[in-house]
Amino acid sequence: MIEAVSERVVVFRVQKKHPIAMELGKVLLEACETIESAVLGVSDISKGSKKILDAAVEANRLENVADDLYRKALGELFNPEPGSPVNPLEIMKWREIFDYLENATDACEDVANVLEGIVLEYA
Repeated sequence: MIEAVSERVVVFRVQKKHPIAMELGKVLLEACETIESAVLGVSDISKGSKKILDAAVEANRLENVADDLYRKALGELFNPEPGSPVNPLEIMKWREIFDYLENATDACEDVANVLEGIVLEYA
């Protein structure tokens, strides 16, 4: 999904950074780092279970942050400030990029939930 975001940035020839996309990217990076931490706990699940459970909670929190940013981004895209120029193609491009960023964060939460399930099965 992260690769899909970068492909769209290239294919759509995005020239300017979008502040909310940058924020979503930071949240996604944190979510990936959280998953990495959880996966490292799997090798010795008896010692790593707390790390995995904590990561699941953090992944959920980050996914909620991503949801809020996504809603904010869509609100700004589809409800521009009065007098602001509106470019329908730019709206379509950014909508798809935001979709993929948010979906990638959802996927991190899904992985965390699977790892959490493994811990609970093991317990």
